[in-house]
This record gives sequence, C-alpha cells and structure tokens, in this order.
Amino acid sequence: MASDNTPEIEVWRHAIKFINKNNDLDYIVSVPTTSPLRLVSDINKCVSKAIKENLDIVFTASRASRNPYFNMVQIKNGKLERISSSNKIFFRRQDAPICYDLTTVCYVFKPKFILKNKNLFSGKTGFIEIPKHRAVDIDDKIDYEIAKFLSLKK
Repeated sequence: MASDNTPEIEVWRHAIKFINKNNDLDYIVSVPTTSPLRLVSDINKCVSKAIKENLDIVFTASRASRNPYFNMVQIKNGKLERISSSNKIFFRRQDAPICYDLTTVCYVFKPKFILKNKNLFSGKTGFIEIPKHRAVDIDDKIDYEIAKFLSLKK
C-alpha cells in the first residue's frame, strides 16, 4: 500500500480491517512519520476532543500563511485569478477570513466512520490548532532541513 499516490484513507481502511476484526475499537490514532515535531500533548488533545465531543474525526491544523481570499491565485485560460470564489475582494490580509492548513501531526477517527465514508469532512469533525513550528510536514528535502533545524533549535 505504501506508494506516493496511495490515499491515506485507504491505508487506514486496510489497517482497520486488519486490527479491528471484532469491531471493538472506539477510535484509532494515526501519527504519520512526516510530522516529527509533534508533542505527546498534541496527540492527547486530539484524543480528548474526539471523546469529549463524540467526533467522527479530529484533524490538526495550523494557521495558513497564504490565504485563498487574499493572496492565492491559479492560472485559468492563461490568466491569474483568485482561488476564492467569494464576491468580496479583500485588499488587506488582516481583513480576510482566517484560513488553516491541515497538518499531518495527528488524526483521531472512528473506524466505522472511515469504513463507511469517502469524504473525511462528511462526518462530525473537529480540529486542534497546532503551532506552525510543530506542524512541519516533511514532503521534500527543504521540509526535512526545516524540521531538522527546528528540532535542533529546541
């Protein structure tokens, strides 16, 4: 299952079928190796939130440095256009709605929810905000160097 184009949810489904044969697990915690700067307290907060609020899935997220309402664009028909389809145009970043980047710090989910749904956002969701310095997701060499630098900076 491990390849660059395998969706995370398919890996989770495979694991659920392997470890949850008796359907007796309330939640599963996934902590991808690509976010090595997480703290145990980040995981504990996710688990507590899932249980306390009876959520189907808890994500981790950090405040986005780019904002689709303000400074994110796409190329369409050879022209730049804003990604946001909002009719309101924001001239200052501070006036745009706050947006978040999903992180791979931690996921807590109900096995039954993952097995029954294709859209991770279709259920009762929640998130824990993670500071950007702990939310580095290692996808390439630059990310690795940043994570290495931050881990040595402790």
